[in-house]
Amino acid sequence: MASTAMRRSVARLDRSRVEVSDNPIATRDPALGAALERAVGDALRDEGLGPVHVRFSLWRDGSRGVRFVCKVEAPGDEASGTPPWRWWSWLSRRPEQLRDDLVRGLQARRERLGSAAAAGDGWTRSRRSDRGC
Repeated sequence: MASTAMRRSVARLDRSRVEVSDNPIATRDPALGAALERAVGDALRDEGLGPVHVRFSLWRDGSRGVRFVCKVEAPGDEASGTPPWRWWSWLSRRPEQLRDDLVRGLQARRERLGSAAAAGDGWTRSRRSDRGC
């Protein structure tokens, strides 16, 4: 059963049109799982991507312990001109690190969309995925 903090986090994310479909981290550490969902929701809240699907995975890193990875998918909406977008995080240890990587990925997306719009080729160029660099 999900903790109260987790339910509040999911409710807040639902209002932002962010759907977390898989978060095994929340099973292992409910506070960390909720913090990761908040970090992603905060980064995506004002992006205008439409519905966004988020999945988390755990990576066991030998003596370094457990790290996590996040995948974000926004299917886009051709009618409204919102192109699809897909992003994978680097291996992370902290929610702040994940949020910062996602913010950089979103910035790269905005820059690419601006360049594509200036070239008159928004949908073609925007179908590429961004990597949180």
